[in-house]
Amino acid sequence: MVKDSFKRKVFALKDLGFVGLADIGGRAISAVFWFYIITLMETSEYGLLNYYVGIASLAQLISLVGTTNALTVFVSKGIKIQSTFFALSLIGGSISAVILFVIFQRLDMILLLMMFIVSDSVGGVLLGKKSY
Repeated sequence: MVKDSFKRKVFALKDLGFVGLADIGGRAISAVFWFYIITLMETSEYGLLNYYVGIASLAQLISLVGTTNALTVFVSKGIKIQSTFFALSLIGGSISAVILFVIFQRLDMILLLMMFIVSDSVGGVLLGKKSY
């Protein structure tokens, strides 16, 4: 009985370890990508790129308003509410996109914002389903 309980806990930690390893691997690939981009660009262009990515990230954070974490919890509990959260995220993202377009007139930043929102929402669902 105790042996089975211990075995289940170890395998649960193994799954968590895979998630952590994938996160570290993804960050390492991202770091290599950004270091490569640094070698190709001028300093001012790289700073401007980071500025626009930062603005899009902030707009994504405001647009999601915690729906990713809620998606993870509700999906893991089997509650079918994904479409509602996706709609709320996309509505918030659309409002943010209009505001960003009025301020910056950059379509690439709007597309980046929408990709951030979709990928973060899908990541929350996949994490809730333990599809990693």
